[in-house]
Amino acid sequence: MKKITLLLSLITFLAISGFFLTTKVEANSNDNVSGFAWSENIGWISFNDLNCDVNENGTYEGMYEGAPAGCPSSGTVNPYGVNVDLGTGLFSGYAWSEHIGWITFNSGELVGCPDGSCLAQLDIATNEVSGWARALAYGDGWDGWIKLRETGYGVWLDTSVNEFRDWAWSGDDVDEEAVIGWISFNCSNQGVCGTSDYKVFIAGPVNLPPSATSLNITSPPDYCFVSSPPIFLNWTYSDPDDDPQSAYQVQVDNNPDFSSPEVDSGKVISASTSYSPPGLSFSTTYFWRVMVWDSVDTPSIFMSGLSFSTLSRPPWPDFTWSPLEPAAGEIIQFTDQTTFYGTSPGWEWDFDGDGGTDSIEQNPTHSYSVSGDYIVELIAVDSDGSCSLQQTLTTGSPLPEWREIAPIGWLKKLFASLFSFFRA
Repeated sequence: MKKITLLLSLITFLAISGFFLTTKVEANSNDNVSGFAWSENIGWISFNDLNCDVNENGTYEGMYEGAPAGCPSSGTVNPYGVNVDLGTGLFSGYAWSEHIGWITFNSGELVGCPDGSCLAQLDIATNEVSGWARALAYGDGWDGWIKLRETGYGVWLDTSVNEFRDWAWSGDDVDEEAVIGWISFNCSNQGVCGTSDYKVFIAGPVNLPPSATSLNITSPPDYCFVSSPPIFLNWTYSDPDDDPQSAYQVQVDNNPDFSSPEVDSGKVISASTSYSPPGLSFSTTYFWRVMVWDSVDTPSIFMSGLSFSTLSRPPWPDFTWSPLEPAAGEIIQFTDQTTFYGTSPGWEWDFDGDGGTDSIEQNPTHSYSVSGDYIVELIAVDSDGSCSLQQTLTTGSPLPEWREIAPIGWLKKLFASLFSFFRA
């Protein structure tokens, strides 16, 4: 019913005032929001002083000299305007209504709003406007609050033409009689653009947010010799303005609500489109999401990838041998030093590098008949997988053989003669 009333009021107002169709509308050089919104109860709301300064000479010309209805007929322009920070999306500044005066979008004047976030803000990722504005003439039971978004209505930015669309609402006096009522930000809301081409818009280019797409996960085929699962989270960066990626943030959690992320990279200044989260647990299911920033620091929304599960931790094989420098033919004692994380441990030894299993004992012995270099491999196996370790063992020349030899005959006779000589 209110929207029907608004349409009838607008048509009546247009018939009386002859509202503009082709009026030149520009933004104050310090503020990027311009144009007019329409309230069913208070009429036109101007978002920039240049809306009424048609000749841009610092004075009001009046609607009969080309200014829109609702503009002062004369006097010096009082500079005002509304601005949107295209990095943060925060609104600031003032709009003006000839019937209720200033409407503020400044954060310092929006403290104590009825509910939610008090800041008037454009979500750069979704293009939705939320929060509050406030008429500064509030009082006598009227609190002046203007809600920019609620279930069923809300202002948003059409980035294809940089125009704001849809409705805001102010019906917040104690008597429940709306002082301002519905506020339309675009003639398309009522289908009256053919007779009244009003709108609130952003002058100049609007930086569109980037996006992260094609989220995927890569991981090596096994987790051998790693202290945490080697997971790589990947995405494709895209930006409608062709701005390059300047930063990213990745969150990983074992709960899909990301209430307390297990890993949060924070904002990482990098053009990389891959991230390996540290400290993940084995045998765990995780959820992940990524946000990216473009080169003018405009963020995307968080994009969630598919959940993933890490594998169980396989054994970590290790072994030693003694002696460390064995000779050919010498018995070598191999000692297993594997760390097992699963159950049912097993060992497969290959002493000659031919790929075959030469022993399944935990601590076997072996010898080599010929000196040289040999590749010794241990494959450690348990209920969580298997990993192998190869080491090079070098054998030296065979040990010398010692044997006792009887003295020769003449030497025996010499010793006997010497013995007899010294006895005489």
